[in-house]
Amino acid sequence: MKNLKCPNADCTCRRDGREARIATHGFYKTRSARRRRYRCLACNTTFSSTKGTAYYRLQHGRSLFDDVANLSVEGVNKSAISRVKGIAWNTVHRWLERAGELCRKFNDKHIRGFELSELQVDEIRTISGGRKQPIWIFAAIEVGSRLWPTTVVGRRSYQNTATLLEDVRMRSESANKPMIMADGFEFYERAVDQVFGIRCLFGRVMKTRRENRVVRVERRVSCGTSEELEEALENSEDSETINTSFVERLNLMLRQMTAYLTRRAACHSRRKEQLENQLEIARSFYNFMRPHRALKFGRLVKTPAMQADLTNRRLSFWEIFLLFASVIQNTLRSALMMTRMVAPAEVSLWSLHLIAEAPNIAILAAMGFFTRTRRHLEVSIEKYTKFYNEFRNHQGVGNELLTAREFAEDGPIECQSELGGMLNFYCRKAA
Repeated sequence: MKNLKCPNADCTCRRDGREARIATHGFYKTRSARRRRYRCLACNTTFSSTKGTAYYRLQHGRSLFDDVANLSVEGVNKSAISRVKGIAWNTVHRWLERAGELCRKFNDKHIRGFELSELQVDEIRTISGGRKQPIWIFAAIEVGSRLWPTTVVGRRSYQNTATLLEDVRMRSESANKPMIMADGFEFYERAVDQVFGIRCLFGRVMKTRRENRVVRVERRVSCGTSEELEEALENSEDSETINTSFVERLNLMLRQMTAYLTRRAACHSRRKEQLENQLEIARSFYNFMRPHRALKFGRLVKTPAMQADLTNRRLSFWEIFLLFASVIQNTLRSALMMTRMVAPAEVSLWSLHLIAEAPNIAILAAMGFFTRTRRHLEVSIEKYTKFYNEFRNHQGVGNELLTAREFAEDGPIECQSELGGMLNFYCRKAA
């Protein structure tokens, strides 16, 4: 509770910069479980542990909320989700709006600081509100990491084109001149010149169509010299010539992931905000959760965010909706953050914090320690750390223990357990 924050913006502890004093304040019941409530001792505001998260005042299980978000990025429309999960369609609608808002905040905060070496941009035409109201989705992809950094929804105008490129520039870092590739849309050249100037290489793919078929393709260099662009293409691991194939593949994936973008379907978005929320959920899923087959290194298949060094593991909707929320962010993230220490014998040991990417995190998470007291969590971590370092055999060191221990050579073998039988190990009983 020490790291919990009072959600009241007018609380005296916030104005004075003092540490919040939070105490437990009983429980409240939902259809799925009993939840802990807290009270700020400074302003007497009561709140729950889910305040500020997607699960706040949720009358269903959290896993059901996550399932709805997962189905929405698999191209399933709201009516189908309602039938499959047995909940009302307007409930699905509210949940997806809530998920979209949190995914937008998550994307805005965490998709920053990536290296920009090769960028491709394009736009998709769809409808919103009615068949005669077209709307455009501007998308960009960083080719080296396959990261989808930003998107803009609106008219096919110069302002939206410049907004897309400016957002990419603000979020990225680049030591050299990045390559930017686009199609023949008239505003790209002007927007690139305004946003990047001479600090980039810009190439365009000009397609000539006749009777709705491409009859000629011409490649032009609009910024930089042909020699500079050829040298950059030689150093590129993905492109051999000026192209937009990667962003067009992203466009196809967006149509497959988003029911609003399905062609010849009745489930188009009624409002622009609905489309934007769904795209934010899809962007979180694509960048942080979905392994990309082009990023396979041996047995490891990375997500675009892993390849861009934005994270070191795959995330889940549970982590995005809960762990990175404003109120309980510090408490739960501090419990899940990992720090590994290396012993003199070059053996990895656990510190007193949990390792977030360890598979055994499921043991503690399944037991519901994150809904109990801080002291309970600390005791559980201490017991698990002792089990991991002193009693658990590790394949990486020949199925040996990380720390040498003396056991009895004779005597019957007995099973010892910790944490209520969740952690078991065997040793000989001393005489």
